Amino acid sequence: MFQQGMSVLGDPSKRIPYGALVWGLVGAATCAAMIPLEPNLLEEGMILEIAQRLVHGDHLYQDVVAFTGPLPFEALAFLFRIFQEEILVARTAVALLHGAATASVFSIARQARRDELSHLAAAITAFSAILLFPLFSIYFYTTLAVSLGVIASWAALRGLKGGRAAIVAGIVTALCALCKQTIGAVLAAGLLISIIACAPPRVRFRSALRFILGGIATAAVTLGAFAVTGGLDSLVYSMVELPLSFQSTYNSPFMNFWPPGTFSQEVRGSQAFYLPYFYTLVHGGWGLTPGPGITLLTQTLYALPFLAMVLSLLRRWRTRLPAATWIHLAYLVAMISNIFPRSDWGHLASVLPSAAVQVILIVPLPHERNRVRKGIAAGLVTLLALVSLLVGAWLYRLSEPPSFGPRVPLRVVSEGHRADVIPHVIRYLRQHTQPGDAIFVARAEPLIYFATDTRNPTPYSGVIPGMPGEQQRVIVDALETTRYVVMSDIDQPVFTYYRDELPRVQEALERYYRIPDDFLRPGPNWMIVLERAVDRGATRVDLIDIAEEGTRWIRRMDGSLAPGRVFHETIGTIQNHRFLPFLLGIRGGGIDFDITIPDNAVFRSGVGYPLIGTGAKNVYRLPEESRMVLSIKTDGHFRKIGEIRLPANDGSIDRWLPFEVDLSEYAGTRATLRLQLIPSRPVRPGELGWWGSPRITIRPSPSSARMDRRPDTPASAGSDHR
Repeated sequence: MFQQGMSVLGDPSKRIPYGALVWGLVGAATCAAMIPLEPNLLEEGMILEIAQRLVHGDHLYQDVVAFTGPLPFEALAFLFRIFQEEILVARTAVALLHGAATASVFSIARQARRDELSHLAAAITAFSAILLFPLFSIYFYTTLAVSLGVIASWAALRGLKGGRAAIVAGIVTALCALCKQTIGAVLAAGLLISIIACAPPRVRFRSALRFILGGIATAAVTLGAFAVTGGLDSLVYSMVELPLSFQSTYNSPFMNFWPPGTFSQEVRGSQAFYLPYFYTLVHGGWGLTPGPGITLLTQTLYALPFLAMVLSLLRRWRTRLPAATWIHLAYLVAMISNIFPRSDWGHLASVLPSAAVQVILIVPLPHERNRVRKGIAAGLVTLLALVSLLVGAWLYRLSEPPSFGPRVPLRVVSEGHRADVIPHVIRYLRQHTQPGDAIFVARAEPLIYFATDTRNPTPYSGVIPGMPGEQQRVIVDALETTRYVVMSDIDQPVFTYYRDELPRVQEALERYYRIPDDFLRPGPNWMIVLERAVDRGATRVDLIDIAEEGTRWIRRMDGSLAPGRVFHETIGTIQNHRFLPFLLGIRGGGIDFDITIPDNAVFRSGVGYPLIGTGAKNVYRLPEESRMVLSIKTDGHFRKIGEIRLPANDGSIDRWLPFEVDLSEYAGTRATLRLQLIPSRPVRPGELGWWGSPRITIRPSPSSARMDRRPDTPASAGSDHR
């Protein structure tokens, strides 16, 4: 069936492939133009941080936890040893690889069409570095896998006659798998099927065997290298067992295609992660209300890869497809595998160029109208170039000078990076640490380690789904001798909720760490530094953990109490405080807890943080000048034991105020604790009140409360000593 449906590749041209060389240079130059733009906190930051650790003696998968292939980390560490530990070294390698990928796409397209539209296919690949910015200009394992995958496809096409190119195809396919396992595995299967189906019968077995041997040889070298260092078991666990263990925690809902122009309820909660990057760059991320037009465009882009596959099969029904078309289709299928199980825009962007190229490979144009074909191709390539030029110029105009410190000399583009939030964190750490000092970046910003030239005291570059037990133990132990922690307030479903993923770490942060005054300032503060301080005592009763056992109530206009409803919307952690929310009546409301007071107990909480947003995109403001009151009932009557009157919110500083009450006189008593908000004036029913991380702790002994395990300050504040 395959042989009847596919033509056999003819003899390759002996001429110098000037077209491929020119497009390769264009692709490299286009990607290089984007190199100076936009630091990447997570994807690129993770590889930079791990590569730096490998240079300094750590072993991948043994001292550092990762769940993708070793090639991106080891290759970058190799480049760092040859040149220097600079982010531009990594991005230059990406630009060169992007150029090679562009040349490969042109060569494949030339074999598939043999007309001027092959230039359009190359242009799509070359200009993707601008039009799908920033994915194809950062050093990231998916970026490398995308380029290596199309180079492997070109080599497979060259190897259909049984030559050595089939071995090269097997090697590069294996290298692709050593970047991103799923892409490499699917690509290997697809290219092998294509080689068997498309190669001439007399060399079919030889071509397939050489492809397989190339892959096996690469795998054997990799396994041998890790066996020599004693890391073979860790390699297998990290590349196979670990990724399979957290598939369910890594999933995200796929984009709905119906109804057109409307996001489904599942997608709507994280819609900013599905929308095109340029749309969120212009309109912001949180709280977006995209119209039906941009929603329909997003749905169309998500449908494009599948549409390209279907159109290819329909095209086959009408005519035979060249071997190059089938091989590129195998590559497209491998790229499609990257949008499962996580289907956000970043994953979709990796497959869009190959989907568009596949459509170009199969679109029919009349062969007898040579001038028409040339005009269409020239017009589309020119249009694509002009749009890319305009987009690139707009990105540079939007960008601002580098602000992430001397180790990250990149212009900042996105709104979150242009604000003085991350730069403030980097400046503070550079002023208060020495090179090589240990800090812990809790969430998804490992670039902070590289930018500040500090050391990660744990094996984890971020939250690793699916292994909370071991991760919590290691991190909590490391925190005992770690002075600074970087925490970002990005709790939401796509990034997970830190307090739920690693509750023991959250407990340690609340117990031992405080926010330096430098971060209690006006303006955006979604990323902060926490500094180790006095021990506030172990938590005996966490009132948020037992919130379902609490009795909620509201106060009516006449002062009487009525049962209150449970507030079901999810609120992220802010400034190292979790929220205990409750709905208010006209005169306030609260929540009661029946508990036994332990010995040496202290009630601790934060109060007064003025404004919150929920996972449902609703915004609530705390009633100004309210009184936060803690009362206790032991003998039938409530007695007020603590109160703070909240100041009027002038919009200058959003912060928590500490609320602490000694409960030692009630030790051993069964009591009801009442946490309430009393507004200074009537409020609209349905408004919200909240306490921050309310808990009952055990007062620590004077010796354990000392900061005796905290490192001394290595440098005076206010000066960057590096």
